[in-house]
Amino acid sequence: MTKKNIFLDIDKTILNVFYEMTDQSLPKQIRTMIAKGWQIGLNSDSPNTRIQRVAQEIGTNGLIIAEKGNAIYHPTNKSPAWDRYIIKNTFSYILPSFIQGIREELEYLKNQFPYISIVLEDPYYGLHVLRHHPANINAGWCIMIHIDRKYSISLFVKHFLTSGGCIYDESCENLLSTLVSHIRSVSTEHNYSTIVTETSEEYGNMLVHDRSSHKALAIDQILTTEAYEIDQIFMIGDSISDFLDRDQVVQLGVGNSTDQYKEKCTFVAKSDISTGANECLKWIDENFTPE
Repeated sequence: MTKKNIFLDIDKTILNVFYEMTDQSLPKQIRTMIAKGWQIGLNSDSPNTRIQRVAQEIGTNGLIIAEKGNAIYHPTNKSPAWDRYIIKNTFSYILPSFIQGIREELEYLKNQFPYISIVLEDPYYGLHVLRHHPANINAGWCIMIHIDRKYSISLFVKHFLTSGGCIYDESCENLLSTLVSHIRSVSTEHNYSTIVTETSEEYGNMLVHDRSSHKALAIDQILTTEAYEIDQIFMIGDSISDFLDRDQVVQLGVGNSTDQYKEKCTFVAKSDISTGANECLKWIDENFTPE
């Protein structure tokens, strides 16, 4: 018996830019639909470790698609059920060279950015700490590199203040630009011509991935694997990167979706982020059955 599957994006679909869920009733709606037989999973640019934490917080039960479609995980597994191992091998070489290069340049960077530091950890925890750090400590800049990623590189740059808290300002933008140039040099040095970088001022981060990466790659694998028995997918997101462009996929958007993505959607919620995701789930439940 074939089934339908729902996937939710995370950032700016479930969580705001501070990584907070804006509607605490979302997990209840998810539980209600799971009880009816729905499979609800997550499809995000994030690594599996972070996605699994979000899955536990909101109570999803479906597959996890991680790092721009490069891996599929079952809900509680640390090892992928399927992945693009060639991409993983590529980044296993790039990441150490990238980190070593930053460390070698640290003394030079300190001329422009006093009290600069590099942190190798999950930025989603680190940023929370920095946002609430106490006042009256040395001002400085922090580069956080997410070491849990396997198929991409992500780093965040923040300027923390003596008055407390942290911001992304022009100095961070300049530092991020320096780091973008560095990763491009590392890629050229290793003859990886398909590496691309994306920066976000809103998050103050840089994402490095292979040009071929896309969330739809894992969707193709799911639709063609008999064991999954899935013949229709609903994708709830906020940006064009969530557009899967497959006949078997129904696109839905939260209210804060980009205009470009809204044009691709069958349904767009009136509300933003978590409340909008909740509206999308209710629309699916009212108009379709899980099998």
